[in-house]
Amino acid sequence: KDGFSVIAWSPLGQPSEQIARVPVTGSTWKVTEVASGKAIEAQAVPIDQITKNLPLLYINYFQLTPEQIDAKKKEYANTATHVLLFPIELPAVGYNTYVV
Repeated sequence: KDGFSVIAWSPLGQPSEQIARVPVTGSTWKVTEVASGKAIEAQAVPIDQITKNLPLLYINYFQLTPEQIDAKKKEYANTATHVLLFPIELPAVGYNTYVV
């Protein structure tokens, strides 16, 4: 698995705490807050089939051949298997960065 960064922005005029929801493939992930280097507790929750199929609702099937429909389904397929949930702390009118 390749790691990536999550940058969360808050336009609020006060500090806030939120839960980040990031679609991922696989169930084993570690999250670290960049500013402090602190490890953040995270939980990977499996995605149900209905949620996985949501992107397919955006396909315009009008005048598509069966081959084109199959190609569009592959293009729009949701490859995520889990949603990674972790708490984030955001400063007033600012951002925080996390490495996953």
